[in-house]
Amino acid sequence: YLGAESIVPFIYSQIIEGFNANKISPSDYHFFEIHVVCDDEHSLTLSNILERFLERAPNMKHYASHVAAHMIDARDTFFTDIYRTY
Repeated sequence: YLGAESIVPFIYSQIIEGFNANKISPSDYHFFEIHVVCDDEHSLTLSNILERFLERAPNMKHYASHVAAHMIDARDTFFTDIYRTY
């Protein structure tokens, strides 16, 4: 599966620690707190959806890989923007 959500709790917890260490207001990182809690379940859901999709359309594996690469690029842009802002 894409793993888009499965890494979120681990990474966002570290980001929250960095925000706390830099005295950033919790209201400024509420987004991250929400996703630390809810993205484990999202990860399992996405995994199940992708598995069923590829069982029905195995020829779409290349497309799924393309989407995964796009998601990784989007996450990289997201973190780069955070880095530049703070």
